[in-house]
Amino acid sequence: MRRTWFALCVAAVLSVSLQAQWQGYPTPGIPRAADGKPNLTAPAPKTSDRKPDLTGIWLAARAVFDLAQALKPGESVPFTPEGKALFQQRQATQSKDDPSARCLPTGLPVRALLRTPFKLVQTPALTVILYESGTRFRQILTDGRPLPEVDWPAWQGFSIAAWELPGGGRGRRGGGAGAEGGSALRPGSSMRATTTRMRPGYYRRNGVPYGANASMTEWFTTITEPDGNTYLLVTKILEDSQYMSGPYVRTVQFKKENGTAGWNPIPCT
Repeated sequence: MRRTWFALCVAAVLSVSLQAQWQGYPTPGIPRAADGKPNLTAPAPKTSDRKPDLTGIWLAARAVFDLAQALKPGESVPFTPEGKALFQQRQATQSKDDPSARCLPTGLPVRALLRTPFKLVQTPALTVILYESGTRFRQILTDGRPLPEVDWPAWQGFSIAAWELPGGGRGRRGGGAGAEGGSALRPGSSMRATTTRMRPGYYRRNGVPYGANASMTEWFTTITEPDGNTYLLVTKILEDSQYMSGPYVRTVQFKKENGTAGWNPIPCT
């Protein structure tokens, strides 16, 4: 009994210390002023080969659950008749079949638009995205391989990417205040990712669908505003001949969080 009680006490102490061990620790790689505080006027970090450094913790400026939030006056979602019928069915049932309601992975297109942080880890051959909510992950391969020839879908699909340089050049190495808009903002170098074979799901939690043959192209790049804040711009083009009559283009903006003290992965329960 004593051993059991002692083990429980040790586990409790370790649990508290592990949760708090990074609080106040200065994260390496963040530009800092002489007083040790983050230098918010420093330029956006770049890798050794001068590509934008996407590594960091990012948070969407605002959550977007309904495509109508992002539409400009006169715009509409380019549904096919089948897509509109499925959307209306999901609206009528309040999206009860959304996988996230059963702790299953959220559809890839909507995942980054939730009001929860995600962490990007960039290496020359692989970029990994870790999502705080639900402790999910996604990998984007940048080692030059083609998309796999598979006939089955995956929760996050299959993603490959290459770097596009100013002037139209390409490279395999390396991996503002509006939240979402229609223009494709891609200043400087950007990582162009292509994703296919996504499991059919929800483009937005309000019921907008995408099918098994949908593909998504994304451009990732960073900018630094005059106020010193660094932003990640992600332009998304979703193409789905089953549910949409044309490509749907949006640019989403994420603000970089300072340090890692606030990173707290939360499992779905």
